[in-house]
Amino acid sequence: MKNILRSTALAGVTGALMLLAVPVSHAAATPQSASCVSVSDAKSWGDGQITVCPQSDGTAHVTGYVENLQPWKPWDEDPCVAWMINLTGSDYSFTPDACPVYNQTSNKVTLNYSFKPTSPVTGATLATVYV
Repeated sequence: MKNILRSTALAGVTGALMLLAVPVSHAAATPQSASCVSVSDAKSWGDGQITVCPQSDGTAHVTGYVENLQPWKPWDEDPCVAWMINLTGSDYSFTPDACPVYNQTSNKVTLNYSFKPTSPVTGATLATVYV
């Protein structure tokens, strides 16, 4: 009788552990990089929003905009505003930037392009850059 109870308990524990293992392995099989990253931000010097979506061919499609809110000053080294797309590790990629020194009619740049990231996209940060 003790052997039957022990065998039943052991089978129950083994079955429960197998049920717990199924969702974990299923979750691990779904890559996190398959989802889009969307960010919006507003600072005193610039604002914008960006969405970066991985594509089946290994590229990432970028949409949104970036706007430089700083006034253009001739003969001054004004910083540009761009999105820094954060990649896994310490890698990153910059979007086209909004530079008042180069584009005095509009400080807003619309983003709609694809690029091949060197690693999965983890986020995006609004940044000032000098070109």
